[in-house]
Formats: sequence, C-alpha cells, structure tokens
Amino acid sequence: MTRELLIVTGGAGFIGSVLVEFVQQESNLDVWVIDSLTYASDKSRIPVSKNIKLLKKSISNFRDMEKIFIQAKSRYDEINVIHLAAESHVDRSIKSGALFIETNVVGTQNLLELSSRMGIKRFVHVSTDEVYGEVISGESIESDSLNPSSAYAASKAASDLLVLAQIRTHGLDAVITRCTNNFGAHQAPEKFVPRAVNRLMQRQPVPVYGNGEQMREWISVADHVRGIWSAFQYGKSGEIYNLGSGWRKTNIELLSIISEVLNVKLSLDFVSDRLGHDTRYAVNSNKSREQLGWSASELMEESFFSTIKELADISLSVKGRKRFGKMEMFYAN
Repeated sequence: MTRELLIVTGGAGFIGSVLVEFVQQESNLDVWVIDSLTYASDKSRIPVSKNIKLLKKSISNFRDMEKIFIQAKSRYDEINVIHLAAESHVDRSIKSGALFIETNVVGTQNLLELSSRMGIKRFVHVSTDEVYGEVISGESIESDSLNPSSAYAASKAASDLLVLAQIRTHGLDAVITRCTNNFGAHQAPEKFVPRAVNRLMQRQPVPVYGNGEQMREWISVADHVRGIWSAFQYGKSGEIYNLGSGWRKTNIELLSIISEVLNVKLSLDFVSDRLGHDTRYAVNSNKSREQLGWSASELMEESFFSTIKELADISLSVKGRKRFGKMEMFYAN
C-alpha cells in the first residue's frame, strides 16, 4: 500500500487551517503542517488527529526544511506540497519589505529546491491576484504580465516566477493558483473585514484609505480552499489558475453592507491614502471553471452575511477583545 503525505506550509494560518480541515474530510492523506506560528497563526484551528502533525518551523530556514523533507522521504512513498506560508499584510510590507523577501521569496526557493531533490509528486503554490497590479478595466487573465505595487505583491510575483523556473528547468510537477480577497470568520483581525466589524461593534469609526472607492473581488475562504484542492487534483503542471468569484465591491460599498448586516450606523474616518494603492482588482476565472471544474458559490453574498455575524460574535467575546486589542494596524486592502 502506497503511503502518501501532504505537507501544508502555513497550515496554521487563516486559509491554511481551513485547507487542512478540508483535506482531512476529503482524503486519507497524512498531513504535516509547517508553520512558524506568527501572530497570524492559530494552532488551535488545526484539527486534532493522528494523521496530522504540526511542525513549528520557518520555511526560510533551509536546514530545518531539509531535515523535515528527509524525514518525510524516509517514511512515505509519495510526498506532495501545498505552499501557503507567506507574510501577507500589505501595510506591513510598505513599512519594510525585508521579512517579505525572506519568507515569500527565500522560503519558497528553499521549498522548491528540496521538492526537486526529493522527487516531490506535486507542488501547489498559492499566490494572489495582487501580482497583476492595478486593473483599471476588464479582468486579469493568467497570461497577463505582472505589475506589483507593494513589497508583498512583488515578493509573491517573484515566488511565482521561481515556481515557473523550477518547472521549466528541473521538471517539477507544480501549479500556481492566484486568488482574490478572502473572507471568513477566523481571519486575522488586522484584515479589512474583521477589523471593520470590530470597529463597528465597538461603535468606533472605521478608517478608510483615500476616498474608499478602491474595488476588490471577494471570495469565501471555503471556496478558495476548494479551488486549491481542485488545482492539486486536476491542474496541469506549469499552469496558473485564477480563483475568483466575480463579486466585486468598493471599500465603501462593502462597509455599507457590513453596517447593514450588523444594524449599526456607519461612521467613517477618511485617512491619507496608502502608498501605491491599487484602485481595482478583478480576475477572470474561466480557465479554472473549464480545466478544473471549479467555480465559486453563487451564494457569495449570503456567505458574506453569515461571516459578518460570526465575526460580530467573536468581536464581543472576551477572547475576541483580547485578539483585536493586540492589533495596532487597522487593515490592509
């Protein structure tokens, strides 16, 4: 019987923990979670199971990654990697991009080199639509040129290119997914939606960059995870797959929806616009529908409403107040 392992980097993070839970339900794979357990991680979100193992390590440390891959190779016949680990807060990357380069670029290269050396069966690199940069009109397709505006987006674009180079030169079986903005109940409190909910529940004004007319495309974390899994199962090596919903709102529109769901008066605090702030993102996901058989739920708005209500309950809880109180950044979007 073939023993198969899935290594999930960043598996204690917002998206990663949902993915690990999904994999546990959908497959019999053993899962090793590699996570440095930063402020954006929550190890309590990882399902308790004899098939799941948590390794507190940083992907930017080559020696630590090498030991893990050697250990995995000695125990399993086949090894797969889904790579989500990344520094992802745009505002933090504008203040300093050094950590983003170390984690998102160096860390990714470490994983790629070891994956080729150890004969990894499949490598899925989870990226972002921000690598395309600003899209004034129309939609980004997978073959578009990359035009990142922040150190975060640039580091993800660089990691995308490293994956493509590893595929071409070393024959690694790998695919890339690029997703739009996620929402979900357990998202880090510095992010736009949970931070806005918390501010409104505390009857505080919500800071808004510039004029608030920046448009983003939103998707539930559950739909995103299904897309990642579809790419893992059915994606063609060397291909890139956009994962979007078509549900696009300006920041002002989204805040209005949140306030209506919470039945709280919306108070805005317009602040100086973020440096290099892209005005609009939008992706075309036809390729994922056609090649992966994946599409986002048609009930995106209902899913968003449900998330807002869950976040409101968290915000009012003792744990929620402690969680939100630690965050000094108001949001990134």
